Amino acid sequence: MKKFFMKKVIPIMLLTTLISYTAPVFAVTKDETVYTKLNVKGEQYKTIVSTELKNENNLEKIVDLTNLLNIENTSGDETFSKDGDTLIWDAKGNDIYYQGETEAKLPIELEIKYKLNGEEISAKDIEGKSGKVTIKLEYKNNDEHIVNVNGRSEKMYTPFLLVSGTILRNSNNKNIEVTNGKVINDGTKSIIIGIALPGLQESLGVSKDTINIPSGMEINMNAIDFELDSIITFATPKLLDEEDSNLTAEMKELSSKISLIREATEKLKTGADTLKNGTEDYSQKSELFNGKMEELQNGVGYINNQYTTLDTGINTVNNSTSLIQNGAEQIYNGVQELPSMLGELVTGLDTASTTLRGIEDTQEKILLSETEINAIVTAISNDTTIDATTKTALITKIKTQNATLQKTNEGIIGVATGIETAKDTITANNQKISSLIDGVTQIYNGTSELSKGTANLAKGSNKVKEGLNTLNSSTVALKSADDALTQGAKTISAGASELYEGIETFNNEINKYLNGAINQVAIRAEKLVMLSEEYNNFTKINEQSKGKVKFIMMTDSLKKEEEQ
Repeated sequence: MKKFFMKKVIPIMLLTTLISYTAPVFAVTKDETVYTKLNVKGEQYKTIVSTELKNENNLEKIVDLTNLLNIENTSGDETFSKDGDTLIWDAKGNDIYYQGETEAKLPIELEIKYKLNGEEISAKDIEGKSGKVTIKLEYKNNDEHIVNVNGRSEKMYTPFLLVSGTILRNSNNKNIEVTNGKVINDGTKSIIIGIALPGLQESLGVSKDTINIPSGMEINMNAIDFELDSIITFATPKLLDEEDSNLTAEMKELSSKISLIREATEKLKTGADTLKNGTEDYSQKSELFNGKMEELQNGVGYINNQYTTLDTGINTVNNSTSLIQNGAEQIYNGVQELPSMLGELVTGLDTASTTLRGIEDTQEKILLSETEINAIVTAISNDTTIDATTKTALITKIKTQNATLQKTNEGIIGVATGIETAKDTITANNQKISSLIDGVTQIYNGTSELSKGTANLAKGSNKVKEGLNTLNSSTVALKSADDALTQGAKTISAGASELYEGIETFNNEINKYLNGAINQVAIRAEKLVMLSEEYNNFTKINEQSKGKVKFIMMTDSLKKEEEQ
């Protein structure tokens, strides 16, 4: 993460503010290289500035500003005149190279600390020692500015990039490690290179928990007879070179992806809201359906129980009609002896009439009404466990058998009426034997048909009962499955609500980050670029000149034979 931030993210953010920047045309470019000697603690004690005046327009004279002392031309014989801090070079169309000394403090300070086996130790005392050695370089950015960031005064620093390096011999240094850098081992020696961006953490206003931008480096090793060559540090306020212009495409791609993230999170939030509402509706409908399923189960159970009673009555009727048929047959056979048996017959007819009326009452009770038939038909039609052909056959049988029962009851009524009529006729007119014989014949024939009908009704009723038992078992199983489905719907609905809340939180946080943190960093990065552009010299510079400056700092070496 640190490598990516330092290598890509920081340059990309800074580059965006340079895209539309157009540099003015200058006649002279002043390029300063500041060489500074530091002691083993990192303290500055000598600084020489080497200056190049690039004469792009081949001017005869160049006006320069500087506060350097002991100025001398280092490449050529061009001369100058000095008036305070103003130098007028007799350039004659040439570039000018000169150097001078200064006691001005560098914008960057370095502090070097040493540890031996975990204990802090002075540079002098660590020379020639053996053990675990730690060298800590901590840079401080002193080029502080107060800038306006979104209407607030913020402390920011010129963005210096520092690259430090030294060389360690492998013969007396093992297990070499460096933070914020790299160890390059060629077999005999190890080159240590590290980077630092002091002040950038504070300038960007980002927490170290988000990204820790290094302001120094730490070298660790197991040393024998410890000694240290010079540590050389290169520093520049220009984080970007012309070669980095291809990062424009990367920044555009990053910006595009950020927009896609925003769009995606909004769509995700909308989808989660739709899912939440849909699952809530589904859960409510599922509970409603579950209630209807319970009503269906109860209805089918009731019908099944009621039909058991009906089936028992049908079997009773079937058995009774057999008795009626046998009685009618005996009456028919004994009609010849009717005159002598009339008295006994009247009594018998009274009994038969009473029996038939009792059967009539029984059948009236078990006879299905139109509402009950429709309820059974609806229940069978809604049962998904019975195929369409079986449903049709079952419904047809129920209707046919109820109709047969209706006709049977009508036959019973007819028989009872005939018996009663016969009894009245016999009583009223004992001489109308022939009419009575005809009546008896009708009774006999009617009971035969009645016996056949009740037998068929009993067979059909058994099948209806079996079908209703199957339907009842199926609805019980279906209700159990629907209970599980309803509970699952509640769980899905609860999960969808949690998902929506989570996505909404994520959406709010990522938008806050994208719109807040990145926007703040971008604004601060723009300010940093301005500070970088403004830092174009270490000594002084003519307003008509373009300036560049870089720093090279070199510490004294630590060797036993050398006195520091």
